[in-house]
Amino acid sequence: MTRLFTTFEVAKLLGIHHQTVLDHIKRGSLKAIMMDGKYFIRADDVEKLREVVEKSVSERLKELAARRNISQLYKLCAEGRFEEIVRLLNLTEKPSSPSNCFSIVNKVMKQKINKT
Repeated sequence: MTRLFTTFEVAKLLGIHHQTVLDHIKRGSLKAIMMDGKYFIRADDVEKLREVVEKSVSERLKELAARRNISQLYKLCAEGRFEEIVRLLNLTEKPSSPSNCFSIVNKVMKQKINKT
């Protein structure tokens, strides 16, 4: 017989808040069985949720890393250090102004985020 976990156990196993587990159940992204007014989740469904949570965390980390890089690149643009922007982003042309530089940085970073 498959082991059943409570929503609190799932939350603890995955390092997420109990309410997040309930939200996944309510949205239908996590299957659960209700018995005696409590939700129970099968082990294989816990693993499916683990994959979703890990992917979500990974995407957030990538986004945060990209934002950090963008802010550093923005600073270079604002300071007029266009040669460094060209080198860091492997551009063929040097930006013509800070605003042009900001646009280029946004475009390149969006492409990098979408590739990963």
